[in-house]
Amino acid sequence: KINLLLSQQQKLITDSSTATGVSAETVSQYYSQLASVPKALTANVVGISGTTEKTGMLTAAIRVATGSGRSFSDVVDDMRTAFRNYNITGEDALKFTTRISEISNRFGIELTEVRETLRTTSNEFKIFGNEAEGAANIYNSYLGALQSTGISGSAAIDVVKGMVDGIKNLGIAQ
Repeated sequence: KINLLLSQQQKLITDSSTATGVSAETVSQYYSQLASVPKALTANVVGISGTTEKTGMLTAAIRVATGSGRSFSDVVDDMRTAFRNYNITGEDALKFTTRISEISNRFGIELTEVRETLRTTSNEFKIFGNEAEGAANIYNSYLGALQSTGISGSAAIDVVKGMVDGIKNLGIAQ
């Protein structure tokens, strides 16, 4: 049974290395990092390359890190946060980290600021379930509108943070 598991692990590493062009040694290190996220190594992502084809999470996470210019460790850390704080697994956990990069690129705001803010916002509303996507939608909706008034991305994110804090502090009577 151990030989079978080792064989499957090696196939996954080899397949991911071939699909991404990253050395097998590096993919092996990535495999170890991704293994720290529950259910990640068994998850598949559908349509990552614009098709309905299923891609293993290891390959998909490598592609997201490479395509977004982020470190693989950061991508895995976001996925771990998504699982731990919002009970998000698999493809949805990868979407969580992808939204961080997307908002940063779209609005020209530093990645670390977007990452911290999106995590905080998602955390504030986690009692309502998976609000990671809802938090990303809030930022996508308001940041562009605020920036169109001439304020910077950093100032826009501060305004949205203030709005979210106001919503968070509303009581039932309000």
